[in-house]
Amino acid sequence: MNKVLGLCVLTCMISAAYADSVSSLRYSKINEAISFDSLIKDPTENRQQSIREDLVTEARKLIGVPYLYGGTTRKGFDCSGLVQFVFKGQGLDLPRISADQFRAFDPVAEPKLGDLLFFGRPGRVQHVGIFVGEGKMLHAPSSGKHVTIDTYTDGYWGNRYLGASSPIEANVRDPRQLAQIVQIEASADTIQK
Repeated sequence: MNKVLGLCVLTCMISAAYADSVSSLRYSKINEAISFDSLIKDPTENRQQSIREDLVTEARKLIGVPYLYGGTTRKGFDCSGLVQFVFKGQGLDLPRISADQFRAFDPVAEPKLGDLLFFGRPGRVQHVGIFVGEGKMLHAPSSGKHVTIDTYTDGYWGNRYLGASSPIEANVRDPRQLAQIVQIEASADTIQK
């Protein structure tokens, strides 16, 4: 009888220890899913910011390149050729013409570093530049000029400003869906055990 009682006590102790470890494991899995979800959001924002900074850094290296109608190389750029070239360097494909670039992406209320700025008249996009912060854009202005940085919020450009869009946000995939899948799988594993 003592052996049976001892075996029961030992079994209960093992069961309790197992239950505690399973409970800890479930708690750990839930915490992993929660912390993974919070981590997964930050890398997207960090990745976007990194692309934005790299894009503007590379674009600044093109200051001084002459304007060339139809130009898409370091020998000379027009406005949309410059934009396409800079974004291509970051692995992002954009349409060739500024009007098509305007139509390709949803507008944003406030431009962020590296976003596109469009100019012209209502219904007619005539120019594009890259937002570099502090009310300024990098662009290839016109014949006889060079790639430069100008203020776009007033004067000539301010009067022709049509809006901004963000190819970066449109092209950098949001991995939160992956986090949701991981959470669902972790929950399913916890329920099965």
